[in-house]
Amino acid sequence: AAPAPLAAMTPAGGAGAAGVARQLQILLVEDQVVNQRVVRAILGKLLGGSFGIDVANDGREAVELVMARGHAYDLVLMDIQMPHMDGLEATRRIREWERTTRPDEPRFFISALTAHASDDDRRECISAGMDWFLTKPVVPKVVRELIDSLPARATATLSAPTPAP
Repeated sequence: AAPAPLAAMTPAGGAGAAGVARQLQILLVEDQVVNQRVVRAILGKLLGGSFGIDVANDGREAVELVMARGHAYDLVLMDIQMPHMDGLEATRRIREWERTTRPDEPRFFISALTAHASDDDRRECISAGMDWFLTKPVVPKVVRELIDSLPARATATLSAPTPAP
């Protein structure tokens, strides 16, 4: 089945309040300002104004944002190498927080965002709990594929992990 239009997406694939569409909510975890700008520009071209974005400059900030906001992001784009806490550890902590505080809720969809593209790097990211693997430089076509896969994956729960592509 074709994915739902992004403007019609609702939290975790469920119905929105009174059928009201909402924006795709994204958490970008990236320590390099230039890379933040590139990803924002790609998302802007692909989605227009139909997304909201929070930016964390390292894994520690990402974990704090997820815990403090308590709401589900539709997509977390997670750099791997960052100061203070890397993306692998941040993902592990987010997954643990999900298991302990919201076990019946759909899990966040986390994609690696990394320059490290080996099969071992990919396995390490998936093992940490990531759902997808984007390499840098970021290619808009691949980001589009990732975004198009979100509605179907939004119903994945912690008890039934989403397989990697």
